[in-house]
Amino acid sequence: MEPEPSGFISSLFDFSFSEIITIRLLKLIYGLMLALIGLGTLISLGGAVMTMIRISFISGIMSIVVIGVGTFLAIISARVWMEILIVIFRIADNTAELVKLGKRMARPKRPAGPRSSGSPRKAQAARKG
Repeated sequence: MEPEPSGFISSLFDFSFSEIITIRLLKLIYGLMLALIGLGTLISLGGAVMTMIRISFISGIMSIVVIGVGTFLAIISARVWMEILIVIFRIADNTAELVKLGKRMARPKRPAGPRSSGSPRKAQAARKG
């Protein structure tokens, strides 16, 4: 019997951990990560512009290039981590389904026959004697 899907709030108080809420939260977590990366990029660009104005134009341009590459790598990294989490949870789901299938398809019992007395030599002696 499958448990019925419950709401988000009731899943938070599920002490048996039968409901996994991480999958539901991944979109939100990914969005927050992108927002933080964007905020960090904007702050860094502000610093790069200040460097261009106050210290050296070339240093500011180099900073902007490094910030662009860093932002790109951070977005790729965030996406990869989210996909790794999803893969882990899908493996758990698939494993649970395999266990259910295994229980349903239990092997049939062997027909009752003469039982051996332990070792093959004892069984041969019993047949001869």
